[in-house]
Amino acid sequence: MKLTSVLFFLFLFSISKAQTLEELKAETKKVYDASYNIDFDEILNYSYPKLFELVDRTQMTQVLESNFQNPEFSVRFVYPNPAFTYSELKKINNQTFCVVRYNGAIRMKYGKPLTEQLANGMLTTFKQHMAGKKVTFEKERNSFLIEGESVMIAIADNVTQNKWRFLNYDAGQLDFIDKMLTETVRKQLGL
Repeated sequence: MKLTSVLFFLFLFSISKAQTLEELKAETKKVYDASYNIDFDEILNYSYPKLFELVDRTQMTQVLESNFQNPEFSVRFVYPNPAFTYSELKKINNQTFCVVRYNGAIRMKYGKPLTEQLANGMLTTFKQHMAGKKVTFEKERNSFLIEGESVMIAIADNVTQNKWRFLNYDAGQLDFIDKMLTETVRKQLGL
């Protein structure tokens, strides 16, 4: 009888964990689709709310608009359906975390033709600031293709009403990320 009870609870635990991961997978697809479709409001709806304690939502919308759609260049995601990988769900201080990774690519297309000298200078700068990314200048498209692993941190906690919300992880912006997560949590996630 005891063995049956233990197996039953293990079964229930595995189902609830699988449902949580399945919910995360669905939410990951939604936030990525919002990014692919350049839907800034939806992107921000899926962003971890503590972000807006550091940057006002309106200001964040303006930053996204100026970085993705401006008179000089536009940015588009290249892959409509990347394969996501998920770390274990990790409970830390009443929060649940998951590190989500995928191979992504964006294309930065310029409105005016770039000279070879300017394109080479920009290519060098991009490569310096985007460690681990493959950056290619596409002369025929007058654009840069930036490919590589992208990382999001999924968080469910009281702040999100236990719904999955996301932060983009960029190793070059650890001070900013640590203001929302703390260095200790980030390190426990292996980042």
